[in-house]
Amino acid sequence: QGARGGVYEANPPFCSPLMRRMAARLQELMKEATDAEISLKAFVIVPTWRDAEFWKILDGSVYLESKQTMKDHEKDWTNIQGLNKGDLAVVRRKIPTETAVFTLQSGSRPSPRNGPAQKKKKVKGAGPKGPEN
Repeated sequence: QGARGGVYEANPPFCSPLMRRMAARLQELMKEATDAEISLKAFVIVPTWRDAEFWKILDGSVYLESKQTMKDHEKDWTNIQGLNKGDLAVVRRKIPTETAVFTLQSGSRPSPRNGPAQKKKKVKGAGPKGPEN
């Protein structure tokens, strides 16, 4: 299925081949969204395995808007489990590896790391106050 607009989170299992396929697919979706002038944003949470192929794809992306790394002591993971109100349980645990959050956004982005600045395309549904403009 092709790209749809919106904001998404990608938090895959920390398995390098799976994350490589995810990063490559995100590139395809960002290109499709850009070509269709659809606003698409993805927050991608991955370990900081800088030599891995998925890292190189995300870090070199023309759609990269920002990247933030977090040390082990700066984060934990919270999951609320349960199908019914009475069954809810909160599980908190530390993430045992340094992680990064990449923000990808459809449309051309000027980036000194990715070559000369590109003309930024106007994307349908995107505005200073969000997609409702």
